[in-house]
Formats: sequence, C-alpha cells, structure tokens
Amino acid sequence: MLSAEEKQMIPIKKLKELTAKELDLLFNRFGEDFSSIMINTVVPIVNDVKLNGEEAVKKYTERFDGVKLENVIATQEEIDEGHRNTPKDVLEAFMKAKANVEEFHRRQLKENSIYTR
Repeated sequence: MLSAEEKQMIPIKKLKELTAKELDLLFNRFGEDFSSIMINTVVPIVNDVKLNGEEAVKKYTERFDGVKLENVIATQEEIDEGHRNTPKDVLEAFMKAKANVEEFHRRQLKENSIYTR
C-alpha cells in the first residue's frame, strides 16, 4: 500500500521506456511542437541571459513574474539573515524539495541532447 507521501509524488517515467504515442503526448501537451517551443522561446531567453546577464534576468523576472528587481544577487548578510529567520523544519522541507526536483529532472534528461547538462 502506498503512503500518503508516495500518493502525492509525481510518477517518474524514463523517456526511453515511453511509447511513441506517449512521447508525442508528453512533448505536445502545450498544443505546440516541443522543439518549436525550445527554439522559439527557451533558447532565445537562455542566450539573452548568457549575453546580458543580470539585466536579462531582471527583464524576464518582471515579464514572467511581475516583479521588478533592483538586484538579483543577495548579499551574504541577506542570505545569513534569511537563514537565521527561517524555521529549521522549513529549511529541511526546502532541501528535500530541491533534491526531489533535481532527481525528477535528472531522470528526464535525454543523453546526447540539448537537455543534458
């Protein structure tokens, strides 16, 4: 029997184990060809950030999140203060969530593709 935590987890599937139909559904779930989304949206944003750094990050944060940033890099003092003011259980939850997200996406990466680190 699955625990409550296991029931809430997103099932992890390996791309190489999916059928052609499942892959098509996965990559076309946005109603558009996945490669088209990558080429027309994601790649230009990544290139802009590589080229223009912090200014591009500020621009996209305002565009997508509706937040106008003054700085994108926190000072060590701000980081330390945030750490001190965050309850231990919340920090542990963040670390677990981070590990889960990294593992989930690591398993989705295709070898020898633009998605691989």
